[in-house]
Amino acid sequence: MGGQISVMVTECMQGIISGFIFVIVTATILVMVKWSDIVQALNMAPVNASMIHPLKTSHTADFNIWFYLITVMASLYA
Repeated sequence: MGGQISVMVTECMQGIISGFIFVIVTATILVMVKWSDIVQALNMAPVNASMIHPLKTSHTADFNIWFYLITVMASLYA
């Protein structure tokens, strides 16, 4: 019983600290890199391989039938 409580406490603390660190890292990246530069880089994708618009991804190399099959199998496994 004592081991389970200590694991729960340490996992909670890890989650809280990780959350703060993720927010700090994200804020730092957004301060260092202009949002317009990020959008410009994402818009450089070829036609029908959009990195922004989810319905225009028919020519994206790694987003094909295997993506859906792996997702289904992972869902069934979980």
